[in-house]
Formats: sequence, C-alpha cells, structure tokens
Amino acid sequence: MINFSPAQASGALGNLLGRFIPPSVMQSGDASSLYASSFHLATRMMQDIANRSSAIPAPVRNALLALPNQGLTKSAMRFLVPDAVTDHVSATLLQGRRLWADLEYRPQVLHSRTNSGTRELSIQPGVSLETALADNKPIRALFLSHFPIHTNGSGFYTKAITEQIAKVGGEVGILFAGHEFIEDPPEGMFRQYLLPFTPERASPLRGAARSNIPVFDSNSASPNGRRFMDLLPEELRAYAEGFADATAVAVRDMQPNIIVVNHAWVGALAAQRTGLPYVVVCHGSCSNHVIRAYPDGPSGDAHEPYPSNLGDIVFDAVRGANKVVTATDEVGDVLAAAYGVNPDKIGVIPHGFNKRIFCPTCDLDRNTAARTLGFEVNDWQHLVSFAGRMGDIKGVPDLIRAAQMVVDAMPGEVLFVLAGGGGKLDAYKTLAEKLGIAGSLRFIGHRSQSDLASLFRISDLVTVPSRSELFGITVLEAAGVGTPVLATNIGGLKMIVTEEMGSTVPPQNPRALADGIIRMLVQGTKLQIGTSAQETAHSKYGWDKTGMAFRGELIHAIGMHQDQPGLQGLAREHLFLVPGVGDIEPN
Repeated sequence: MINFSPAQASGALGNLLGRFIPPSVMQSGDASSLYASSFHLATRMMQDIANRSSAIPAPVRNALLALPNQGLTKSAMRFLVPDAVTDHVSATLLQGRRLWADLEYRPQVLHSRTNSGTRELSIQPGVSLETALADNKPIRALFLSHFPIHTNGSGFYTKAITEQIAKVGGEVGILFAGHEFIEDPPEGMFRQYLLPFTPERASPLRGAARSNIPVFDSNSASPNGRRFMDLLPEELRAYAEGFADATAVAVRDMQPNIIVVNHAWVGALAAQRTGLPYVVVCHGSCSNHVIRAYPDGPSGDAHEPYPSNLGDIVFDAVRGANKVVTATDEVGDVLAAAYGVNPDKIGVIPHGFNKRIFCPTCDLDRNTAARTLGFEVNDWQHLVSFAGRMGDIKGVPDLIRAAQMVVDAMPGEVLFVLAGGGGKLDAYKTLAEKLGIAGSLRFIGHRSQSDLASLFRISDLVTVPSRSELFGITVLEAAGVGTPVLATNIGGLKMIVTEEMGSTVPPQNPRALADGIIRMLVQGTKLQIGTSAQETAHSKYGWDKTGMAFRGELIHAIGMHQDQPGLQGLAREHLFLVPGVGDIEPN
C-alpha cells in the first residue's frame, strides 16, 4: 500500500477530490476514504487525471495507472483519503459519477440537416410529450438508429425503406448516433438528425458527447466504442435518457405520426416517451438478443455476455410496440411464444437488396477489378469471397480454418478474399498466419456496396458461414450478380438458399465448409447455376417489395394507435443493468 500525506493531495488530484467531497468534510480530521465497491467510473476519472497532470506524485500516478479497469478496490483507495466513508461523501460521489457520465454519453445538441441546410437543436433533459395525430396526414415516419446508418446492415435497410416510402408520397426523417451526416442520402430522405459523438483523436462537433458511439458488437464507424453491455449504470442511463431527449426534440421539429425503432432496445423506450405509435424492427443482432434473452431459447454464442434483465428490456420494447417487424417466421414465433406479442402485431417481411448495384455485367475484367479492390488474382485461380463484420458470430474463424483445409487439398489454386471491418480483424490475421495460410487470404477491409458487387462478380463462390443470421442479405447480393452461395443452414439462410442459389452446410463445422467449397469449385457450380441464381434473386426479392410491405405495416400501426391512444411510460427502471453505488451498503 502506498501512503502519502494529505498535503500531497494537491493540484489536479486535490481538485478532483474537491469535486466530490464538500469542503467541510475535506477540512475535517475524519475525512473519509472513497469507498470503492463498484467505483469503476472513479477509477477511469482518476486515471485520466493522472495521465494529464504532472502535479500528482509519481508513486500515486503509477498506482492509479496500474489499477485494473474493472474498478478500484477498497484497499487500493485507502492511500488516497483515510478513514471510513460517510453517507454525504457517497451521495456526492454518486452525483459526480452521473455528471461525468452525462459528459461522456449525453450529447447536448442535435444536428439537423435538410435540403435547405443544417441547423442545431438544443437538447433539453427530461422532455416528455404526447402528440395528437391528424386523421388524414400521410406517413411521416421518424426512424431511430443507435449507429451511423451508412456502416451496417440495419443502416442499409433503413435507407432502402425510407426511399421506398418517399416514392409513394410519405415523408421520412432519421435520427442516428454518429460522427457526421451521410453525404449520399437516398431519394426522399428529407431530414437527418445527428446525435453527435466524438471519435478518438478527433475534433468534437459542438455539443457532442465525449466518448465514441457505444455498440452492441464491433462496428466499423466506432472501432473503439465500448459495448452497451460494458457500460456502467450511470453511462447507460445517460445514453438512454440523452437518446430519449433527442427523440423528443426531433419529434417537435418534424411532427411525425409514427416512429420506427431499429432494434428492441433503448430506442423503444425513447419512442414510448413521445406517446406516438411505434414499430420495432428486429434486425440480426436484435433478433439474437431476443432469442438469447429468453431462458428456454437457443444459447447462441456462449462467449457473449448479456445482462440478467435484458429480457425485461426486450419484453417492454416489443410488448409496447404497435407493430414488430422481422424478416423470418422463426423470430416471429419466438416473439409470440417467449414475449407474448400478439401474432396480429407481428409482421414478417423478407429483406431485399439493391437490384441496381447487384446485377450481372458482361464488360468486367477480372484482373482489373481485383487490382481496383487491392489484390492480385491469377487467371487460373479460383476466387472465394466473404463479406461481413469481422466477428465470431459471422463464422470468420470457421472460414479461416476451412480455408486451411481447402489450401491443403488444392495448393495454389484457391484465393480467399474477406471484406469487412471490426474489432477482431487483427486476431483473424494472426490466426491465418498461425495456420500458415496468410499467403492465400486477403483482408480488404470495409467496402462500399459497389465494391462488394465487383468482388462478388469476379468470385467463383461467395461464402456465408454465419453461426447466427437473421436473414442474410449477402446471399441475395451474391446471387443477384450471378454467383452461387455456400451458407450455413441456420436462421433465414436455410429459407432463402435454395438449389437455384447454392448450397448449405452445418454451422461451426470447418470440415463441412471446406468440403462444400471444394465440391462447388470442382463442379463449376457458377457455370451451372449462375443464371438461375440471378433470376431467382431478382424475381423474388428486392427493396421495392420490402418497402411496400413495410409501408402497409406502418399504415396498420397508425390505425391501431388511433383506436387505442394514450401515452406510454418510459420504463426507467430497465435502464439500470447492474447495481449502482447508491444501491450497495459499505462494509
């Protein structure tokens, strides 16, 4: 244990303690220690001060920086301030933690962009409103998203749906957490509302929260963002309430008559506060949460930690919705059986894909296209590709291990190209090197839709080795350009991968995946079913079909709400996922 006199608690450290401990306590002889059960936020704050200030004695700084990230222990804190904690100090410290969390995860300004320019809308805390609906208004839908809408599947879905709604006279707006507006909004998107966050080593927008965007899993727009499941109670509360307050500001500005929430998460709680009808869209990660939060449901990825009351949050989100939209009957059945959602409220709408981008072309040179994407391919090589988030749930480690088996069986004949970003990219590169196949794999990072279309066109086979997958838009995109797919037989994949499109194998089975790849390459499957894959994808699926079906669900939801109006309460108790300092008695 390191000891130092109270006189050494000077400079930045003294100022820090002064923020939490009133002068009367600081000046008394029995000033308390900082009771440290669950004082995780205090740890990070003090470490931040220690990093920035030279006024703190070196032994103190070294001790602070050496503390584990999971929090301060009581013994580790006693060298800072002696004696036992008082209720006053504990309450003051808790208030300080909440103020700090507000700075980290609660933006102060909502940035709005329309065709007429950009504005800033001040976010006032605790705003609650109930909005009356006009019977004859067209659809005016406000979409809520926790992430930038140009970096992930739910974002592509939102852009496609809003474009389809606008084509038939509806009006749309999108509120999303991010660093910047999208510069290529789809036709018909008339409003963007940016809830600003500050990425590491970047200049913040005015009113932005200081931390990066929190995420469910890895996200290319927030590579250093902490997972929602890792946020402390105050941080999650700050984020959730900030999101709700921003939603209220956007509702006042736009005057929508319905809200569309991406994911059964805190966005639904924000929608409830407005009193408007709302629709929850269960995307891939959301549907995984829906299923795993149900005690008797599939176990999913055992390495993914979930808070004990996640099921309560999902339950509140979907039960309060006027409509819940998902892409497969499987998730719809779980919503009805596990959460008691009325089947009449569940809309099953298959996803679409961009037919304009993912279509065959005859004037594509394979070698030139590969160089444009950043790699070389020999004329005699087979090209097998993958596109998706670099995460275990997408089956990337299974694909890499299968690639080793394929390379052993067909040395020098097959090149694997993996497109996508995410937190585990470096780990997967290391795995490929460990298996001795780094020379047969190319990691080309996150790519645009047009780049992926080029990659799929020059590929002999596209793999979708997911361990969990709600639908699998990649299948439609690959088939849309005339390239067959080898996917795992789970979720929506087993529904959409027909014989006309490709084949399926069991999940988490590298041997079966490798055998399937070898078989399809040797048999020349692309020549055999490329045309039928393209025709099937373009005739059965498309955002036009998805958008029109979605519009029908919105109209139905508005009608249901007009029959049963009323403001729904924000379930604040669901925002606390682990006990806070005030909930724990000091020993």
